[in-house]
Amino acid sequence: MPIVAGSHAGSHAGSHAGSHAGSHGEQHAGSPGSALLSHALAVTQDATIGYWRPDHTSIADPHTPSKLNSLEYLSPARRHQVLLGTLLGRFEVKQGPLDGNGISHQATVVLDDRNISAIHAPNLGTLKKQLEWVRNYSDLRDDRIPEITLQTTDIMSFFGAVSLLNLSRREKTMELLSIVQALAMYLEMQVKHYCWLPRPIDFAEEVQPVIQTPDHSAFPSGHAVEAYAIATVLHRLKTGMPANNGATRTSNMPAMDFRVAHRISINRIIAGVHFPVDSAAGALLGCLIGEAVHSIAVGGKLFSTNYGSSGVTLGDDQDFEQNWLANALPAGAGNGDPVEKSDLFNLFWSTAQDEWQPGVNP
Repeated sequence: MPIVAGSHAGSHAGSHAGSHAGSHGEQHAGSPGSALLSHALAVTQDATIGYWRPDHTSIADPHTPSKLNSLEYLSPARRHQVLLGTLLGRFEVKQGPLDGNGISHQATVVLDDRNISAIHAPNLGTLKKQLEWVRNYSDLRDDRIPEITLQTTDIMSFFGAVSLLNLSRREKTMELLSIVQALAMYLEMQVKHYCWLPRPIDFAEEVQPVIQTPDHSAFPSGHAVEAYAIATVLHRLKTGMPANNGATRTSNMPAMDFRVAHRISINRIIAGVHFPVDSAAGALLGCLIGEAVHSIAVGGKLFSTNYGSSGVTLGDDQDFEQNWLANALPAGAGNGDPVEKSDLFNLFWSTAQDEWQPGVNP
């Protein structure tokens, strides 16, 4: 089934996506475009050239950009569109069989016709039991409200505080992470639709979320998907190691980017809009998406794990903790077939990796 565009709670997919609305508003040589500038340019052309005919003009051969293959001739917004389109063309989200209410409760994320993860929604009984965690976590709201509120539209700044992300030092990394987050959003929204489950407030008025409950499915958590996809790619860029390594990096303590991803995920439970099971499934899917992006960049093996229905699951009474994720993720260099490398994406990945490990050939 083709991927359908979606929006997630304030559209925190990054600013590089851009638009194709024409030249007005885009930067000219000296200032942004405007109707006044366009008029002035037309008057200048008429004054300096007057009427002209192509057959009376020396026509130059057009210049071909020397960095065409690496996309360096494009603006970040246009580069984002090309690279995101390259990735989206290889992914698909398949709906599971429908029940009597027309709900499938299952979605399978596929890369190149091979399953990354079949996500099976838990039953309502699981969610009712997990309301106890939602209640207990609500005691942390006073401390977390600033984070919760900002993270409705911006999770990247929290990774930037750990990894020094800025446009002068880590420009290509920021572009790459924006693409990864956008990809995660496209995929997660379809998974949510096929695995629709109610939110905590649907079960109890006492939940009283401190932010607006989104209109889409609670399961899986989109914030968890995006945060862990970002953490996985960052860990790959920094160390070359897979998500399983990041989840258990030092003395059974996760790498810092994975700790940030976990806190972002838990904040959504504290806010009253998610259950721990939403975050667990989202975190697993996010790591697998991040690994899939890496595999497309370098041609590595596919990482594949199912959630639910004989795959890994979070217990009804269990909280989402990092050690659960570390045990759920495939270890080593992948557990599937090699993925066909994208030469175009490989070039871009290399420029991002050079910002962390100069000279390393991915």
